[in-house]
Amino acid sequence: MGRIGIRGALAGSAGTPRDGGVVMTAAERVRGTPRSVAAGRPSRVATAAAAVLAVGLAAACGTSGPVPSAYTGSGLPVTAVTATITVGSSPLSIVIDVAAGEAYVGNSGDGTVSVIATDTREVIDTITLGPSTSGVSGPLDLALDPNTGALYATFDGLLVIDTATHDVLDTIDVGPGVGPVEVDPETGTVYVGVTGNYGTTVAVVDPETRRVSDTVEVGLWPSAMTLEPRSGTLYVAHQGERSGISSIDTATNEVTATVDVGGVPISVAGLAADPDAGTVYVATGGMPGAGAIEVIDAVAHEITATIAVPAGATGLAVDPEADALYVTNNDRTVSVVDRSTREVIDTILVDAQALGIAVDHTTGAVFVSGWGTGSTVSVLETVEPEPGPPPASIDLSMADDGETVRVALGGLVVVRLPDDADLWSVSDTTWAGNAGTVVELCSRRDTCAREGCTRSSDLLAFRAIGTTKSRVSLVSMNSRFDVLVTTAGPADDASPGWADVEVTKADDGAVLDLALGDTLAVRLPSQIGLGMGWFLANEESIPMTSCGAGAWGPDWPAPVDAVYLEVLEFVPVSTGTTNLFLEYRDTAAPDAPPQDTFTLTVRVDR
Repeated sequence: MGRIGIRGALAGSAGTPRDGGVVMTAAERVRGTPRSVAAGRPSRVATAAAAVLAVGLAAACGTSGPVPSAYTGSGLPVTAVTATITVGSSPLSIVIDVAAGEAYVGNSGDGTVSVIATDTREVIDTITLGPSTSGVSGPLDLALDPNTGALYATFDGLLVIDTATHDVLDTIDVGPGVGPVEVDPETGTVYVGVTGNYGTTVAVVDPETRRVSDTVEVGLWPSAMTLEPRSGTLYVAHQGERSGISSIDTATNEVTATVDVGGVPISVAGLAADPDAGTVYVATGGMPGAGAIEVIDAVAHEITATIAVPAGATGLAVDPEADALYVTNNDRTVSVVDRSTREVIDTILVDAQALGIAVDHTTGAVFVSGWGTGSTVSVLETVEPEPGPPPASIDLSMADDGETVRVALGGLVVVRLPDDADLWSVSDTTWAGNAGTVVELCSRRDTCAREGCTRSSDLLAFRAIGTTKSRVSLVSMNSRFDVLVTTAGPADDASPGWADVEVTKADDGAVLDLALGDTLAVRLPSQIGLGMGWFLANEESIPMTSCGAGAWGPDWPAPVDAVYLEVLEFVPVSTGTTNLFLEYRDTAAPDAPPQDTFTLTVRVDR
């Protein structure tokens, strides 16, 4: 009988002076070598006017030909979390100053900006912006002028921060309610979405006078912006009756086209321009499983492709060196998309609800803001895969929350979580590669049949039935647990998974040797039409978990006394010797003596 029961980029002319009058080319601004932040260096924002006036001269005198890149990363997409940094409350927007070697994180829950040293991954300062005088949460968004060192934050108006001193220099009134903000690195002009009182405009701010010099009418509630510097086009996502993406010519401040989309970004990080590909990516947000990424042709102004991700997309960042588009999803994951094929090639689990995202173009590291159970920034980098065969079975506890684990194809992932006031249940087992199911739930609790059987933890066992990655999410009343499970070929020395061991009634009383991850199929005759069935009868918890059951026999309709073959599957979850007791009972008379029994001694030593 066969086996059964297995069910930033900046491009264009040269830049403007920064720090000592050194002119940085566009390529250097993108891939610039990090430098230390000298204490007490002069304010760059104080000389913003001179920097803006120097744009024309710098463009005219810029170097010709290719400029060597200072990129020092692997040139490959990131694969794993290598650092987790605690920041302020509810971090959202992230921008990276590659020249200063600093990342700025807007903490929308407490009115602060955390300053992170990108080399040491430590918070080196906290800039206090609030409290808000109008009661709004913020900062909502951040934008950096890479030439003058001015950091702009939307909070109570538009705040101007000097990144050399970390001081707030000014607050600019741009209108009621402010949303996304973007800076044109060629001119220093600042663009701010005005969202209050059913706002429909983008305010244009002169960096020299720090006053609104123009307004551009777009759609209702501007929610995200991104600038494509080669064409000088500002893309603005807006909501309302006609949600879409408006294209603004920054030379004339006029809307040149509007593209209707099925959804709009639900965070300020939901737009990303890709100058090399001539495209704009739009994270359409939505609930997990509902959102996607729309790809807009920057010339034709039309949607040319849709990229599906495992959960609703919220934030986007492009790394041309790695040929990757990084997507924060409406959960704790980041999707890695191949820019060439537009396919999801990897999914990375981060520490908390993923929102803001930025690429450090000096190293290729990706910084992701997360909030919910914690307020953190996760750093993602390229990591070599673990050597050697994957294990046949792996035990996880609450300490493994947020980890990525490996197990052999057919092997077990056994999760033991605190038995608190509420049972743990499966929230989601999402396939990270958009192709089907990778893991199946074998059992929700410790195998314990008798009343009064003691249990110290909830046990959920999953069997790997496909290759690549799957996200397993478990929830109780008080907590949440998430892991990413990576499956690969079976371990050579453990015979895990689908090397089934089958026993029948003739094996009653036998001694059986199994390996961790093996599936034991017990096949016993049963008259299920008469309400009979085989049940586990162990009085104590055993180190095995049920992983499937069924019955095979005559097709319905059939005589009620027809004999079927009832199959119960078990998988060992730890080593040792176990006596397995099964009883054949009348389901309508559970207290009556069993009509038959079956015993098996199972030894698990590897």
